[in-house]
Amino acid sequence: MEGGPLLENWWTEDSKNFVLYLNITSKVETHPDQGMLQTKGGNGFPYVVMMDSAGEVLTSFRPSTQAALKDAATKAGNFVALRDAAAAKPNDADANANFIMAKLGMKEDAELRTKLSEVVKGKISPATRKAYEAFVSGEKIKAFGTDMSKAMRAADKEQRDAVAAEWAVKAYESWKGGLKPPAQETAYINYAMNAAKGASKAGDKAGAEKIIVWIEGFAAQIPQITKMVEDLRKELEKEK
Repeated sequence: MEGGPLLENWWTEDSKNFVLYLNITSKVETHPDQGMLQTKGGNGFPYVVMMDSAGEVLTSFRPSTQAALKDAATKAGNFVALRDAAAAKPNDADANANFIMAKLGMKEDAELRTKLSEVVKGKISPATRKAYEAFVSGEKIKAFGTDMSKAMRAADKEQRDAVAAEWAVKAYESWKGGLKPPAQETAYINYAMNAAKGASKAGDKAGAEKIIVWIEGFAAQIPQITKMVEDLRKELEKEK
């Protein structure tokens, strides 16, 4: 990443709007902030976040394009707005529910999850109810991805293609059954890719193409998507 996007002119200009900090995890105790990666929710490299002046993570992202950076800045601003609204109205169910969902979207917290379940049992607006339903769908899709990864890791090398095909069909069945990404979020791309493959294996070529078109919506944000979609179409074409 540092050899590509971070050398672009757009990064040089847009990054002037932020205070930049690079933390290098060396596991050398004398180096500062050695536990920062885990503290801020990271589990791999590179891990990029936007934080406020108090060090609270506002959003995590990959600055692969200018569009991705601007999208992250918008999300960070939205997070702050939700946080401020909840602080200003501590007894407002809508304000609290929306802020908790934003928090859980970045990092799992059992206590907050319990609180969210309690809040949504009360009187919330139709808009917040819709947002909660979308949040639940997103959580189910993430759980699907976790289960698929576990199945792939547990499979023997010679079984992995068959296991991947099986889970692709499961993804398609879930998509067809209504478990579709609630928003145009990069977190759902792998699920969509698998659903498209599963649709093709199930003989639903039109359904596969619709899912691929959804994936193509990320092209402006993630340049690699164009090549990924091209390869996916070629792969599915071979199955005919």
